[in-house]
Amino acid sequence: METKAKLIMNAIKLDRSEIRLTRERIYTTVSYIAAASFAITAFLVGPQLTERDALKVASLLVLLAIIDISLLTVLWGLFFRYMADLRGGQIILEKRERMLYELQLNQKADEPALDIFRALIDPKDRPKIAHNELYWVVIPVSFAMLFKLLALFWMLRATW
Repeated sequence: METKAKLIMNAIKLDRSEIRLTRERIYTTVSYIAAASFAITAFLVGPQLTERDALKVASLLVLLAIIDISLLTVLWGLFFRYMADLRGGQIILEKRERMLYELQLNQKADEPALDIFRALIDPKDRPKIAHNELYWVVIPVSFAMLFKLLALFWMLRATW
């Protein structure tokens, strides 16, 4: 019984670390993609502000639109992948915490749940903590990138 409790407690520690790391990955990915978008725009637009050739400006705006849409696609793709990992980690953490609680009550623990070769997550499972606040990290950055693109189109519209 004590060995099982120690194993479950160590697994809980690892699950909590994994959840923290996944949340950190989300913050880091969002920061890097936002910084990359603004840095690429600054690098490409800088020379165009001095010489306003209509053909160059039009092709630059198309290129920037393609780059920003690609970066937004990567951002949201990675975000949804990380959220799936976070959801799975949270479900497993909650199941292991429940198992530890059952062990502490001297009840019979869910023996099959200790089997490492059996899937712990049922597709119908929903975590109690959904981490939905992370959408408030990605949505403003996405709007900032879109606003930057629209501002560039508006500022450089006179040249094309």
